[in-house]
Amino acid sequence: MKKFFAFMFLFMLFGILSARSEFNETTIKAELRKPGVKLVAIDFYMTGCAPCDAAIPVWKELKEEYGDALKLIVVAPKRDDGSCSVKGWQPDKMICDEDTEIAEVWGVKDFPQAFLYSWHNNDPLVKLGHVKDVKKAIKKYFKTIPRVALDADDNCEDLRPMVEEALIANSKIEVVASESERTKLMNLRKESHKLKYDEGARCELGKEISANSILKITRQNKTLSLKLSSAEKSCTMAAATKVLSGKSANLKTEVAGAVYDLLSQMFGDITTPGDNVRTAGAPKSYDKFQDNQACIQARADSSIDSWEEYIGSFQSKGVCLEEAKTNLKNLKNKPGNWSKKAPEKMDFDHAKKYCKDLVEDGHDDWRLPSINELRTLALNCPKIEPKGKCPITNSWRSIFSWSADKCVCELGAHSRLGDSDPIWSDTTVAMTYGQHKFVLFSAEGVSAQSKLLQIGVRCIRDEK
Repeated sequence: MKKFFAFMFLFMLFGILSARSEFNETTIKAELRKPGVKLVAIDFYMTGCAPCDAAIPVWKELKEEYGDALKLIVVAPKRDDGSCSVKGWQPDKMICDEDTEIAEVWGVKDFPQAFLYSWHNNDPLVKLGHVKDVKKAIKKYFKTIPRVALDADDNCEDLRPMVEEALIANSKIEVVASESERTKLMNLRKESHKLKYDEGARCELGKEISANSILKITRQNKTLSLKLSSAEKSCTMAAATKVLSGKSANLKTEVAGAVYDLLSQMFGDITTPGDNVRTAGAPKSYDKFQDNQACIQARADSSIDSWEEYIGSFQSKGVCLEEAKTNLKNLKNKPGNWSKKAPEKMDFDHAKKYCKDLVEDGHDDWRLPSINELRTLALNCPKIEPKGKCPITNSWRSIFSWSADKCVCELGAHSRLGDSDPIWSDTTVAMTYGQHKFVLFSAEGVSAQSKLLQIGVRCIRDEK
């Protein structure tokens, strides 16, 4: 039992460390990539600050007006009671800033201060501003929100509504619905051809996407091609292709995957103050605290991008450099029946729904893995490998037969996909007092936790 409590203590400690390091460009990117989200605002708030309190009604109005298109993150120092919540105010995400470390990194010397990022811009629309600056920038943004007209070849007319539906679902750009508006965009493209036209030219992304765009839909044999071009400059903003299976049941999902691939090329490559920007060499001045925080964040994200960024920033003396290289190699060779890690943690019910609704790599038949399937990912921990002595399997049903000695390993990333934080499985166990807990794969091995816990998610699909 001692090891069990040690496990819980270290798990809670890891959660605290993650909370301190979770606020950076990766956090903001994850929010901006969610369907429907166009903007992320960050407000640096302090308790007892009159201007901070005066700004709250304006923030509430903005959230009410723009809904999920605008995500609001509030960063506030911890109070004496250990909390950082704001009475009567519930932003989308609350970040506790211990010892105002985040504020210092972001250059916040006075409160309140605000930032605003859009999904397709590299640079912030507002930097070290106030809520009134954010309000003005948001109004300007929605006046020039990118609009697109669909132009489908004759043999693609059946795909046009599917492309339109996928664009609307992602809600990143506005689809022109009326024929008159569509005609205007087509005429604008014709005029731009007279001035300068280069079929291979690419628009400069990361600053501003053309407010008027044309999405060309073509199909040759079984290959679907999507090409998004500026109607004003005739340059290409993004292009994607998808080989269609030919099965009508899969067509809608395959088209949705092609649309997401297209939009993902336009996501802004934002950086935030204090980020370890990837360079050819090591940082000019090594900061051990930043190294540890970057390592924790990379473990939490467990993606190719996050590990490549870590290696690029700390390639000479990183505290988890070897782990990063191993995880990067394993992720690049990831079996196709495992999904990417979910962009945020969630409880069990939301995790199950997330996998059920997931459309990734052209597939929509994802589900939560069983504990047996999670154990196939075990790395550097023989106890929890498929033939290890840990008794927790799909058929395991009794908490009283569990032994920490058999299922807990040294603290670290014990997953071939680089996950060091817990990952949900769909295997259940009955606990005392009728409460149900769900088995999970974690930084230390295998354990059982409440289904209300907010933890990581990876989905699996049956190999065919």
